[in-house]
Amino acid sequence: MSKLITIIGFGSLLSKKSSKITCPKLRNFRKIRVNGYQRIFNLASPTAINFINNNAINISACSTIKKDNSGFLAIAFDITEDQWENFANRESGYQLLPVEFTNEENNTDTGILCVNFNNNHLENHHTSKDLLIKLRGELNYTADIIRNDILPWEIYLDYCINSAKKLGEDYLNSFLDESFLADETTTIREYLKANPNALKNLPKHNIKNYQ
Repeated sequence: MSKLITIIGFGSLLSKKSSKITCPKLRNFRKIRVNGYQRIFNLASPTAINFINNNAINISACSTIKKDNSGFLAIAFDITEDQWENFANRESGYQLLPVEFTNEENNTDTGILCVNFNNNHLENHHTSKDLLIKLRGELNYTADIIRNDILPWEIYLDYCINSAKKLGEDYLNSFLDESFLADETTTIREYLKANPNALKNLPKHNIKNYQ
């Protein structure tokens, strides 16, 4: 029997539909909590840059950083080893690290979490090759990939919020109050309150943009 690997989802992977595009044989999709990490929109997304342009600032997808007294609601699911390569390719801009989480029965377990590189490590890490080819080669993007001056890509943010909402009010509130801009201080709820039109009149979602 193939070994199972537990994956932690906190952004677009909150959507089971999106998760199954990459890992169609996933099992045991379940609610969890991660503590000791902050969910943060500080990763320049090649999909966003391709959709908008190199000079825009609304280009970030969410990542996580290790941070005391932080945490967020997430999901976990299990995949077989033969699905690992697809998952790793999807998340090539992240460190894929084993992190402890707590399930709904308050028991602890460990899963793979997508965590920020720093820019130097990202530029030189073999798993980031595809991301770098896309950003540096195809899109001519020359700025840092991890940045503190970018804002969420609105289409992606809206997708994540709706995915969280489908998991329940507690997940929606967690996403709004336990997700932060790249400044590590401003919550998504505060950002949307200050920018009430940010998620209005967006193009219809294409689920394949989020794999």
